[in-house]
Amino acid sequence: MNVDEKFNKETNSYRIRKIATNKHNTIQKDINDYAELCSELKLLYTAITRPRKTLIIYDEGECPARSTIERIWERLDVIEVINKQYIIDATKKGSEKEEVKIFNKIITATDSNSWKQQGLKMYARGYFDQAMKCFERSGHKDLFKKAEANKNADDATKKLIEIESEKNAIKQGFHTYR
Repeated sequence: MNVDEKFNKETNSYRIRKIATNKHNTIQKDINDYAELCSELKLLYTAITRPRKTLIIYDEGECPARSTIERIWERLDVIEVINKQYIIDATKKGSEKEEVKIFNKIITATDSNSWKQQGLKMYARGYFDQAMKCFERSGHKDLFKKAEANKNADDATKKLIEIESEKNAIKQGFHTYR
């Protein structure tokens, strides 16, 4: 418990306020946040240091959390943000830049049918979570629901196996102590 005292000259008195803190939980939460951030930074470092010439990070949509670091990198002139409009304009002008060609392929490869095809591949391999994301992007609600149903069935099966395993362990333990 902290005590916050402030002297008020107008009233010639102290204002005392008790502040209850639970430092242990706060510190533990901070450590967990930093551990997760550290892990993500290690993965980012690995991804960034692998390419020999060009690193392309493809991301659809705006992310407010990313905008700060994006502005810093742009000021340092270490990144070039390329959006769909940039690609369209560069393609019309006949640009021969390698990144324009690569991004044009990415943009044209992310149509509804491509997402559906990728979703079907994921579904066939049993990656129902990823299949759901692909079907969601492709707009195929029926396939999304099918993948979701299979994911739920898989989750339920795993849970049943886990419960059965725990049940057997309890039975073994009970017989051991008899």
